[in-house]
Amino acid sequence: MTNINKLTESQDDNYRSLMESLRKLEIFSHLTEDELNSISKLAYLREFPGGSVIFYHGDPGEAMYYVKDGKVKIVKDDFDGREQILHIMKPGDIFAEVVVFDDGPYPATAEVMEDTVVGVITKERLENHLHEHPTIAIKIMKLMGKRLRKAQSKVADLALRDTYQRTINIIYNLMEEDDCAFCSEKQEIAITATHQELASMAGTSRETVTRVLSTLKKEGIIKTDKGYIAVTDPVKLKDKVIE
Repeated sequence: MTNINKLTESQDDNYRSLMESLRKLEIFSHLTEDELNSISKLAYLREFPGGSVIFYHGDPGEAMYYVKDGKVKIVKDDFDGREQILHIMKPGDIFAEVVVFDDGPYPATAEVMEDTVVGVITKERLENHLHEHPTIAIKIMKLMGKRLRKAQSKVADLALRDTYQRTINIIYNLMEEDDCAFCSEKQEIAITATHQELASMAGTSRETVTRVLSTLKKEGIIKTDKGYIAVTDPVKLKDKVIE
């Protein structure tokens, strides 16, 4: 794990910021105030500069993380040595929770995309806590089931769908994560991914993604401008998604 000193916030400020961040996390969203308070006492904050690595694929799994501020990409190299982006984690997202449930290493690399503050909960402390609080453990298991469904869907995308459809589904998923609840009226929704990041997510080339985006632009579904991508007709895009 990268050697970064803990932030020097006061204990009270640290507690308040952790509680606020934890409330937004899907994995803890159904916890009671007391349960949330007990989890917050396990965590501390760490700061990573843009371009640094939190952990590498294959490193011993030591902790789970959540993004308080900034952005982290979870990546893995494919058989040709090309970077495959599995997820882009934004404030409120949790990652590396899988290490809590087995003794294996980190299954991918976590790279910091910009100056970022993450919350850290070590495996040992969380494991002990879940043994003492089985209700919290059950709630986390439900989240893991949801994550497994998403992973199975991603495998289906890569195995059964062509590049065009994979890219459509990825843009839709990014829009769903970033947006408003589904706009029936026309509303522009910016996509927080570059052409290259979309290509890495879809397992294809940047040139292929550019062609797909060009087609969507001609159909009036998106607009692009010097790296900026925005969905201008979310309803029409949704109609193109194949589950």
